Amino acid sequence: RGGSESDTLQVSWGRVFGDRGSDVFEAVAGQGIAVVEDYNSLEDSVRISITGGSWTVTTTGLQFGTADDAMLTLLGQFDLASLNITT
Repeated sequence: RGGSESDTLQVSWGRVFGDRGSDVFEAVAGQGIAVVEDYNSLEDSVRISITGGSWTVTTTGLQFGTADDAMLTLLGQFDLASLNITT
C-alpha cells in the first residue's frame, strides 16, 4: 500500500492500493495476481519488466500477463489507450 506521496510499488499478488500521489505500479514475477484497486490514468503509471506479456481487456479491467500466467489487473480500467506505461 502506498502512502500520501508518490510511490513506486513492486507488485506480484494481492490487492494493491497506491493511495495519494502519482504512483508507479511495477509488475514483478511472483505467485498469484496483483489487483490494483485505485489506478488513476491521469496520475499513475505502470512499469512492466517482464518480456513476452500482453494486455487484455477482461470483465474486471485491463489485465497483463503471459500466455499462461495473469500477473496484474487494473480494476475498473478498460481503455488500453489511456494506460500510462513507463520504462
